[in-house]
Amino acid sequence: MNWIIQLFTEQTYTQAILVLCLICVLGLMCNRLKIKGISLGVTFVFFAGILVGHFGLNINPQMLALAQNFGLVLFVYALGLEVGPSFFPSLRKGGIKLNLLAFAVLLIGTFMAAACRCGASFGGGYQYSNAWCGPADASADKSGSFGS
Repeated sequence: MNWIIQLFTEQTYTQAILVLCLICVLGLMCNRLKIKGISLGVTFVFFAGILVGHFGLNINPQMLALAQNFGLVLFVYALGLEVGPSFFPSLRKGGIKLNLLAFAVLLIGTFMAAACRCGASFGGGYQYSNAWCGPADASADKSGSFGS
């Protein structure tokens, strides 16, 4: 009986795999719950993880990083399988026009940012680049207030 308690309290790779599997199982069991006709579906897995974390169940940080990266790889792979076959037909239908529009928006934003930067430095006044970042010199004191 002592080994069961150790399995959940000692941070080992086995404990990390067990906790992650239990989170998935708990979330998928709640998958079909409907409240007033609304179901959160697979989102319950995230809520199960939040609930388990709330009660202080920690896992090995290295194993957590591995699970995060592996989950991201699986997500991108599944997304590619789902969207992949329809990518080129949708690109032919109107995707090139939409991609050119997105590129134009990025270009206009870049030129506007450069214009604001150049306009501020030519005026000799206040520079916009420091407005959100704080002072560029050492005039900030330790309390976080600006100026002297």
